[in-house]
Amino acid sequence: MNCFTLDLAPDGLGKLTGYIQEPSPELSNMNRRPALLIFPGGGYQRCSDREAEPVALSFSAQGFQTFVLRYSIKEKAKFPQPLLDAEGAIRALRTHADEWNLDPDRIAVCGFSAGAHLAACLATMSAPELRPNALVLGYGAVDRSLHSPERPCPVEHVDPGTPPTFLFHTWEDPVVPVANSLSFAQALNKYSIPFEVHIFQNGQHGMATGKPLSSNGVLENTDADFSDWTRLCANWLFHQFGSFGLPGRQFSYLTAEDAKAFTGDVQLGDLLRYPKARKVVLKYLPDIERHVMPRLVSRYSVYQYSKFDPETLPLEKAEQLAKELEALPYEG
Repeated sequence: MNCFTLDLAPDGLGKLTGYIQEPSPELSNMNRRPALLIFPGGGYQRCSDREAEPVALSFSAQGFQTFVLRYSIKEKAKFPQPLLDAEGAIRALRTHADEWNLDPDRIAVCGFSAGAHLAACLATMSAPELRPNALVLGYGAVDRSLHSPERPCPVEHVDPGTPPTFLFHTWEDPVVPVANSLSFAQALNKYSIPFEVHIFQNGQHGMATGKPLSSNGVLENTDADFSDWTRLCANWLFHQFGSFGLPGRQFSYLTAEDAKAFTGDVQLGDLLRYPKARKVVLKYLPDIERHVMPRLVSRYSVYQYSKFDPETLPLEKAEQLAKELEALPYEG
């Protein structure tokens, strides 16, 4: 994993931390990952570490490229500065999509409390090209009741361009009433925007992941039911974005006799039984018969072996091998 911190502006307003999973031939179905950009809470007075890296790593483990934005706070938090920070983060993700191995059209923003307010502002008030593709709001302070006149109310800015949204909250929250999430959901429903809402009965404000790792040693910051929001949210995001490519079979069950031909989909072990096919296979894989795992590799097709050992048989050579095999006459 490649971790870095990027200053989004010369004056240091807005710092973006990335947790980038590098591409690998053994993860060929995950070359372009969805991204999750996280805005921690903290009442615009701080950016909570409990709602930053623990959340990022939780979603990294589920396949996302993850990022944390530490936006402008305290005296620098006068709007629209935090929103400019958020737009700068989205712009950075889309600009560096190739470098950071992410899909620029599958970016979700996840905010907590005041960070959820900022995320909701980004999703409802920014230009279309700067809005995320999905929105996640955790116990978000998004209703007018919690904001002074100089801060916008995201509920009032929901429009047809607002992205699909996942909301989670607790009924017991003593700081941000659960009505905030319900009001946002009602606004989404008005415009027929897809959403999913999870209201857990138990749990105080600022639960983060709800697990001991993000609890700061405080028992009230943990709850087994609430902690399930990360799994539920990841599943919802995959419904929005599509999952990773479905796995194929590890082994080939096709013989040359079944195919009535020599192809790149026939078992290597079966191909080696035929002198002409054997000669072609050994041209590309001269040590295949002396492999340390002979029973394993004999069950691979040409293409499966290329995934198993791309250094020895890269895809280009696998395609050449398959082409030469297909040119051979099969006589049974």
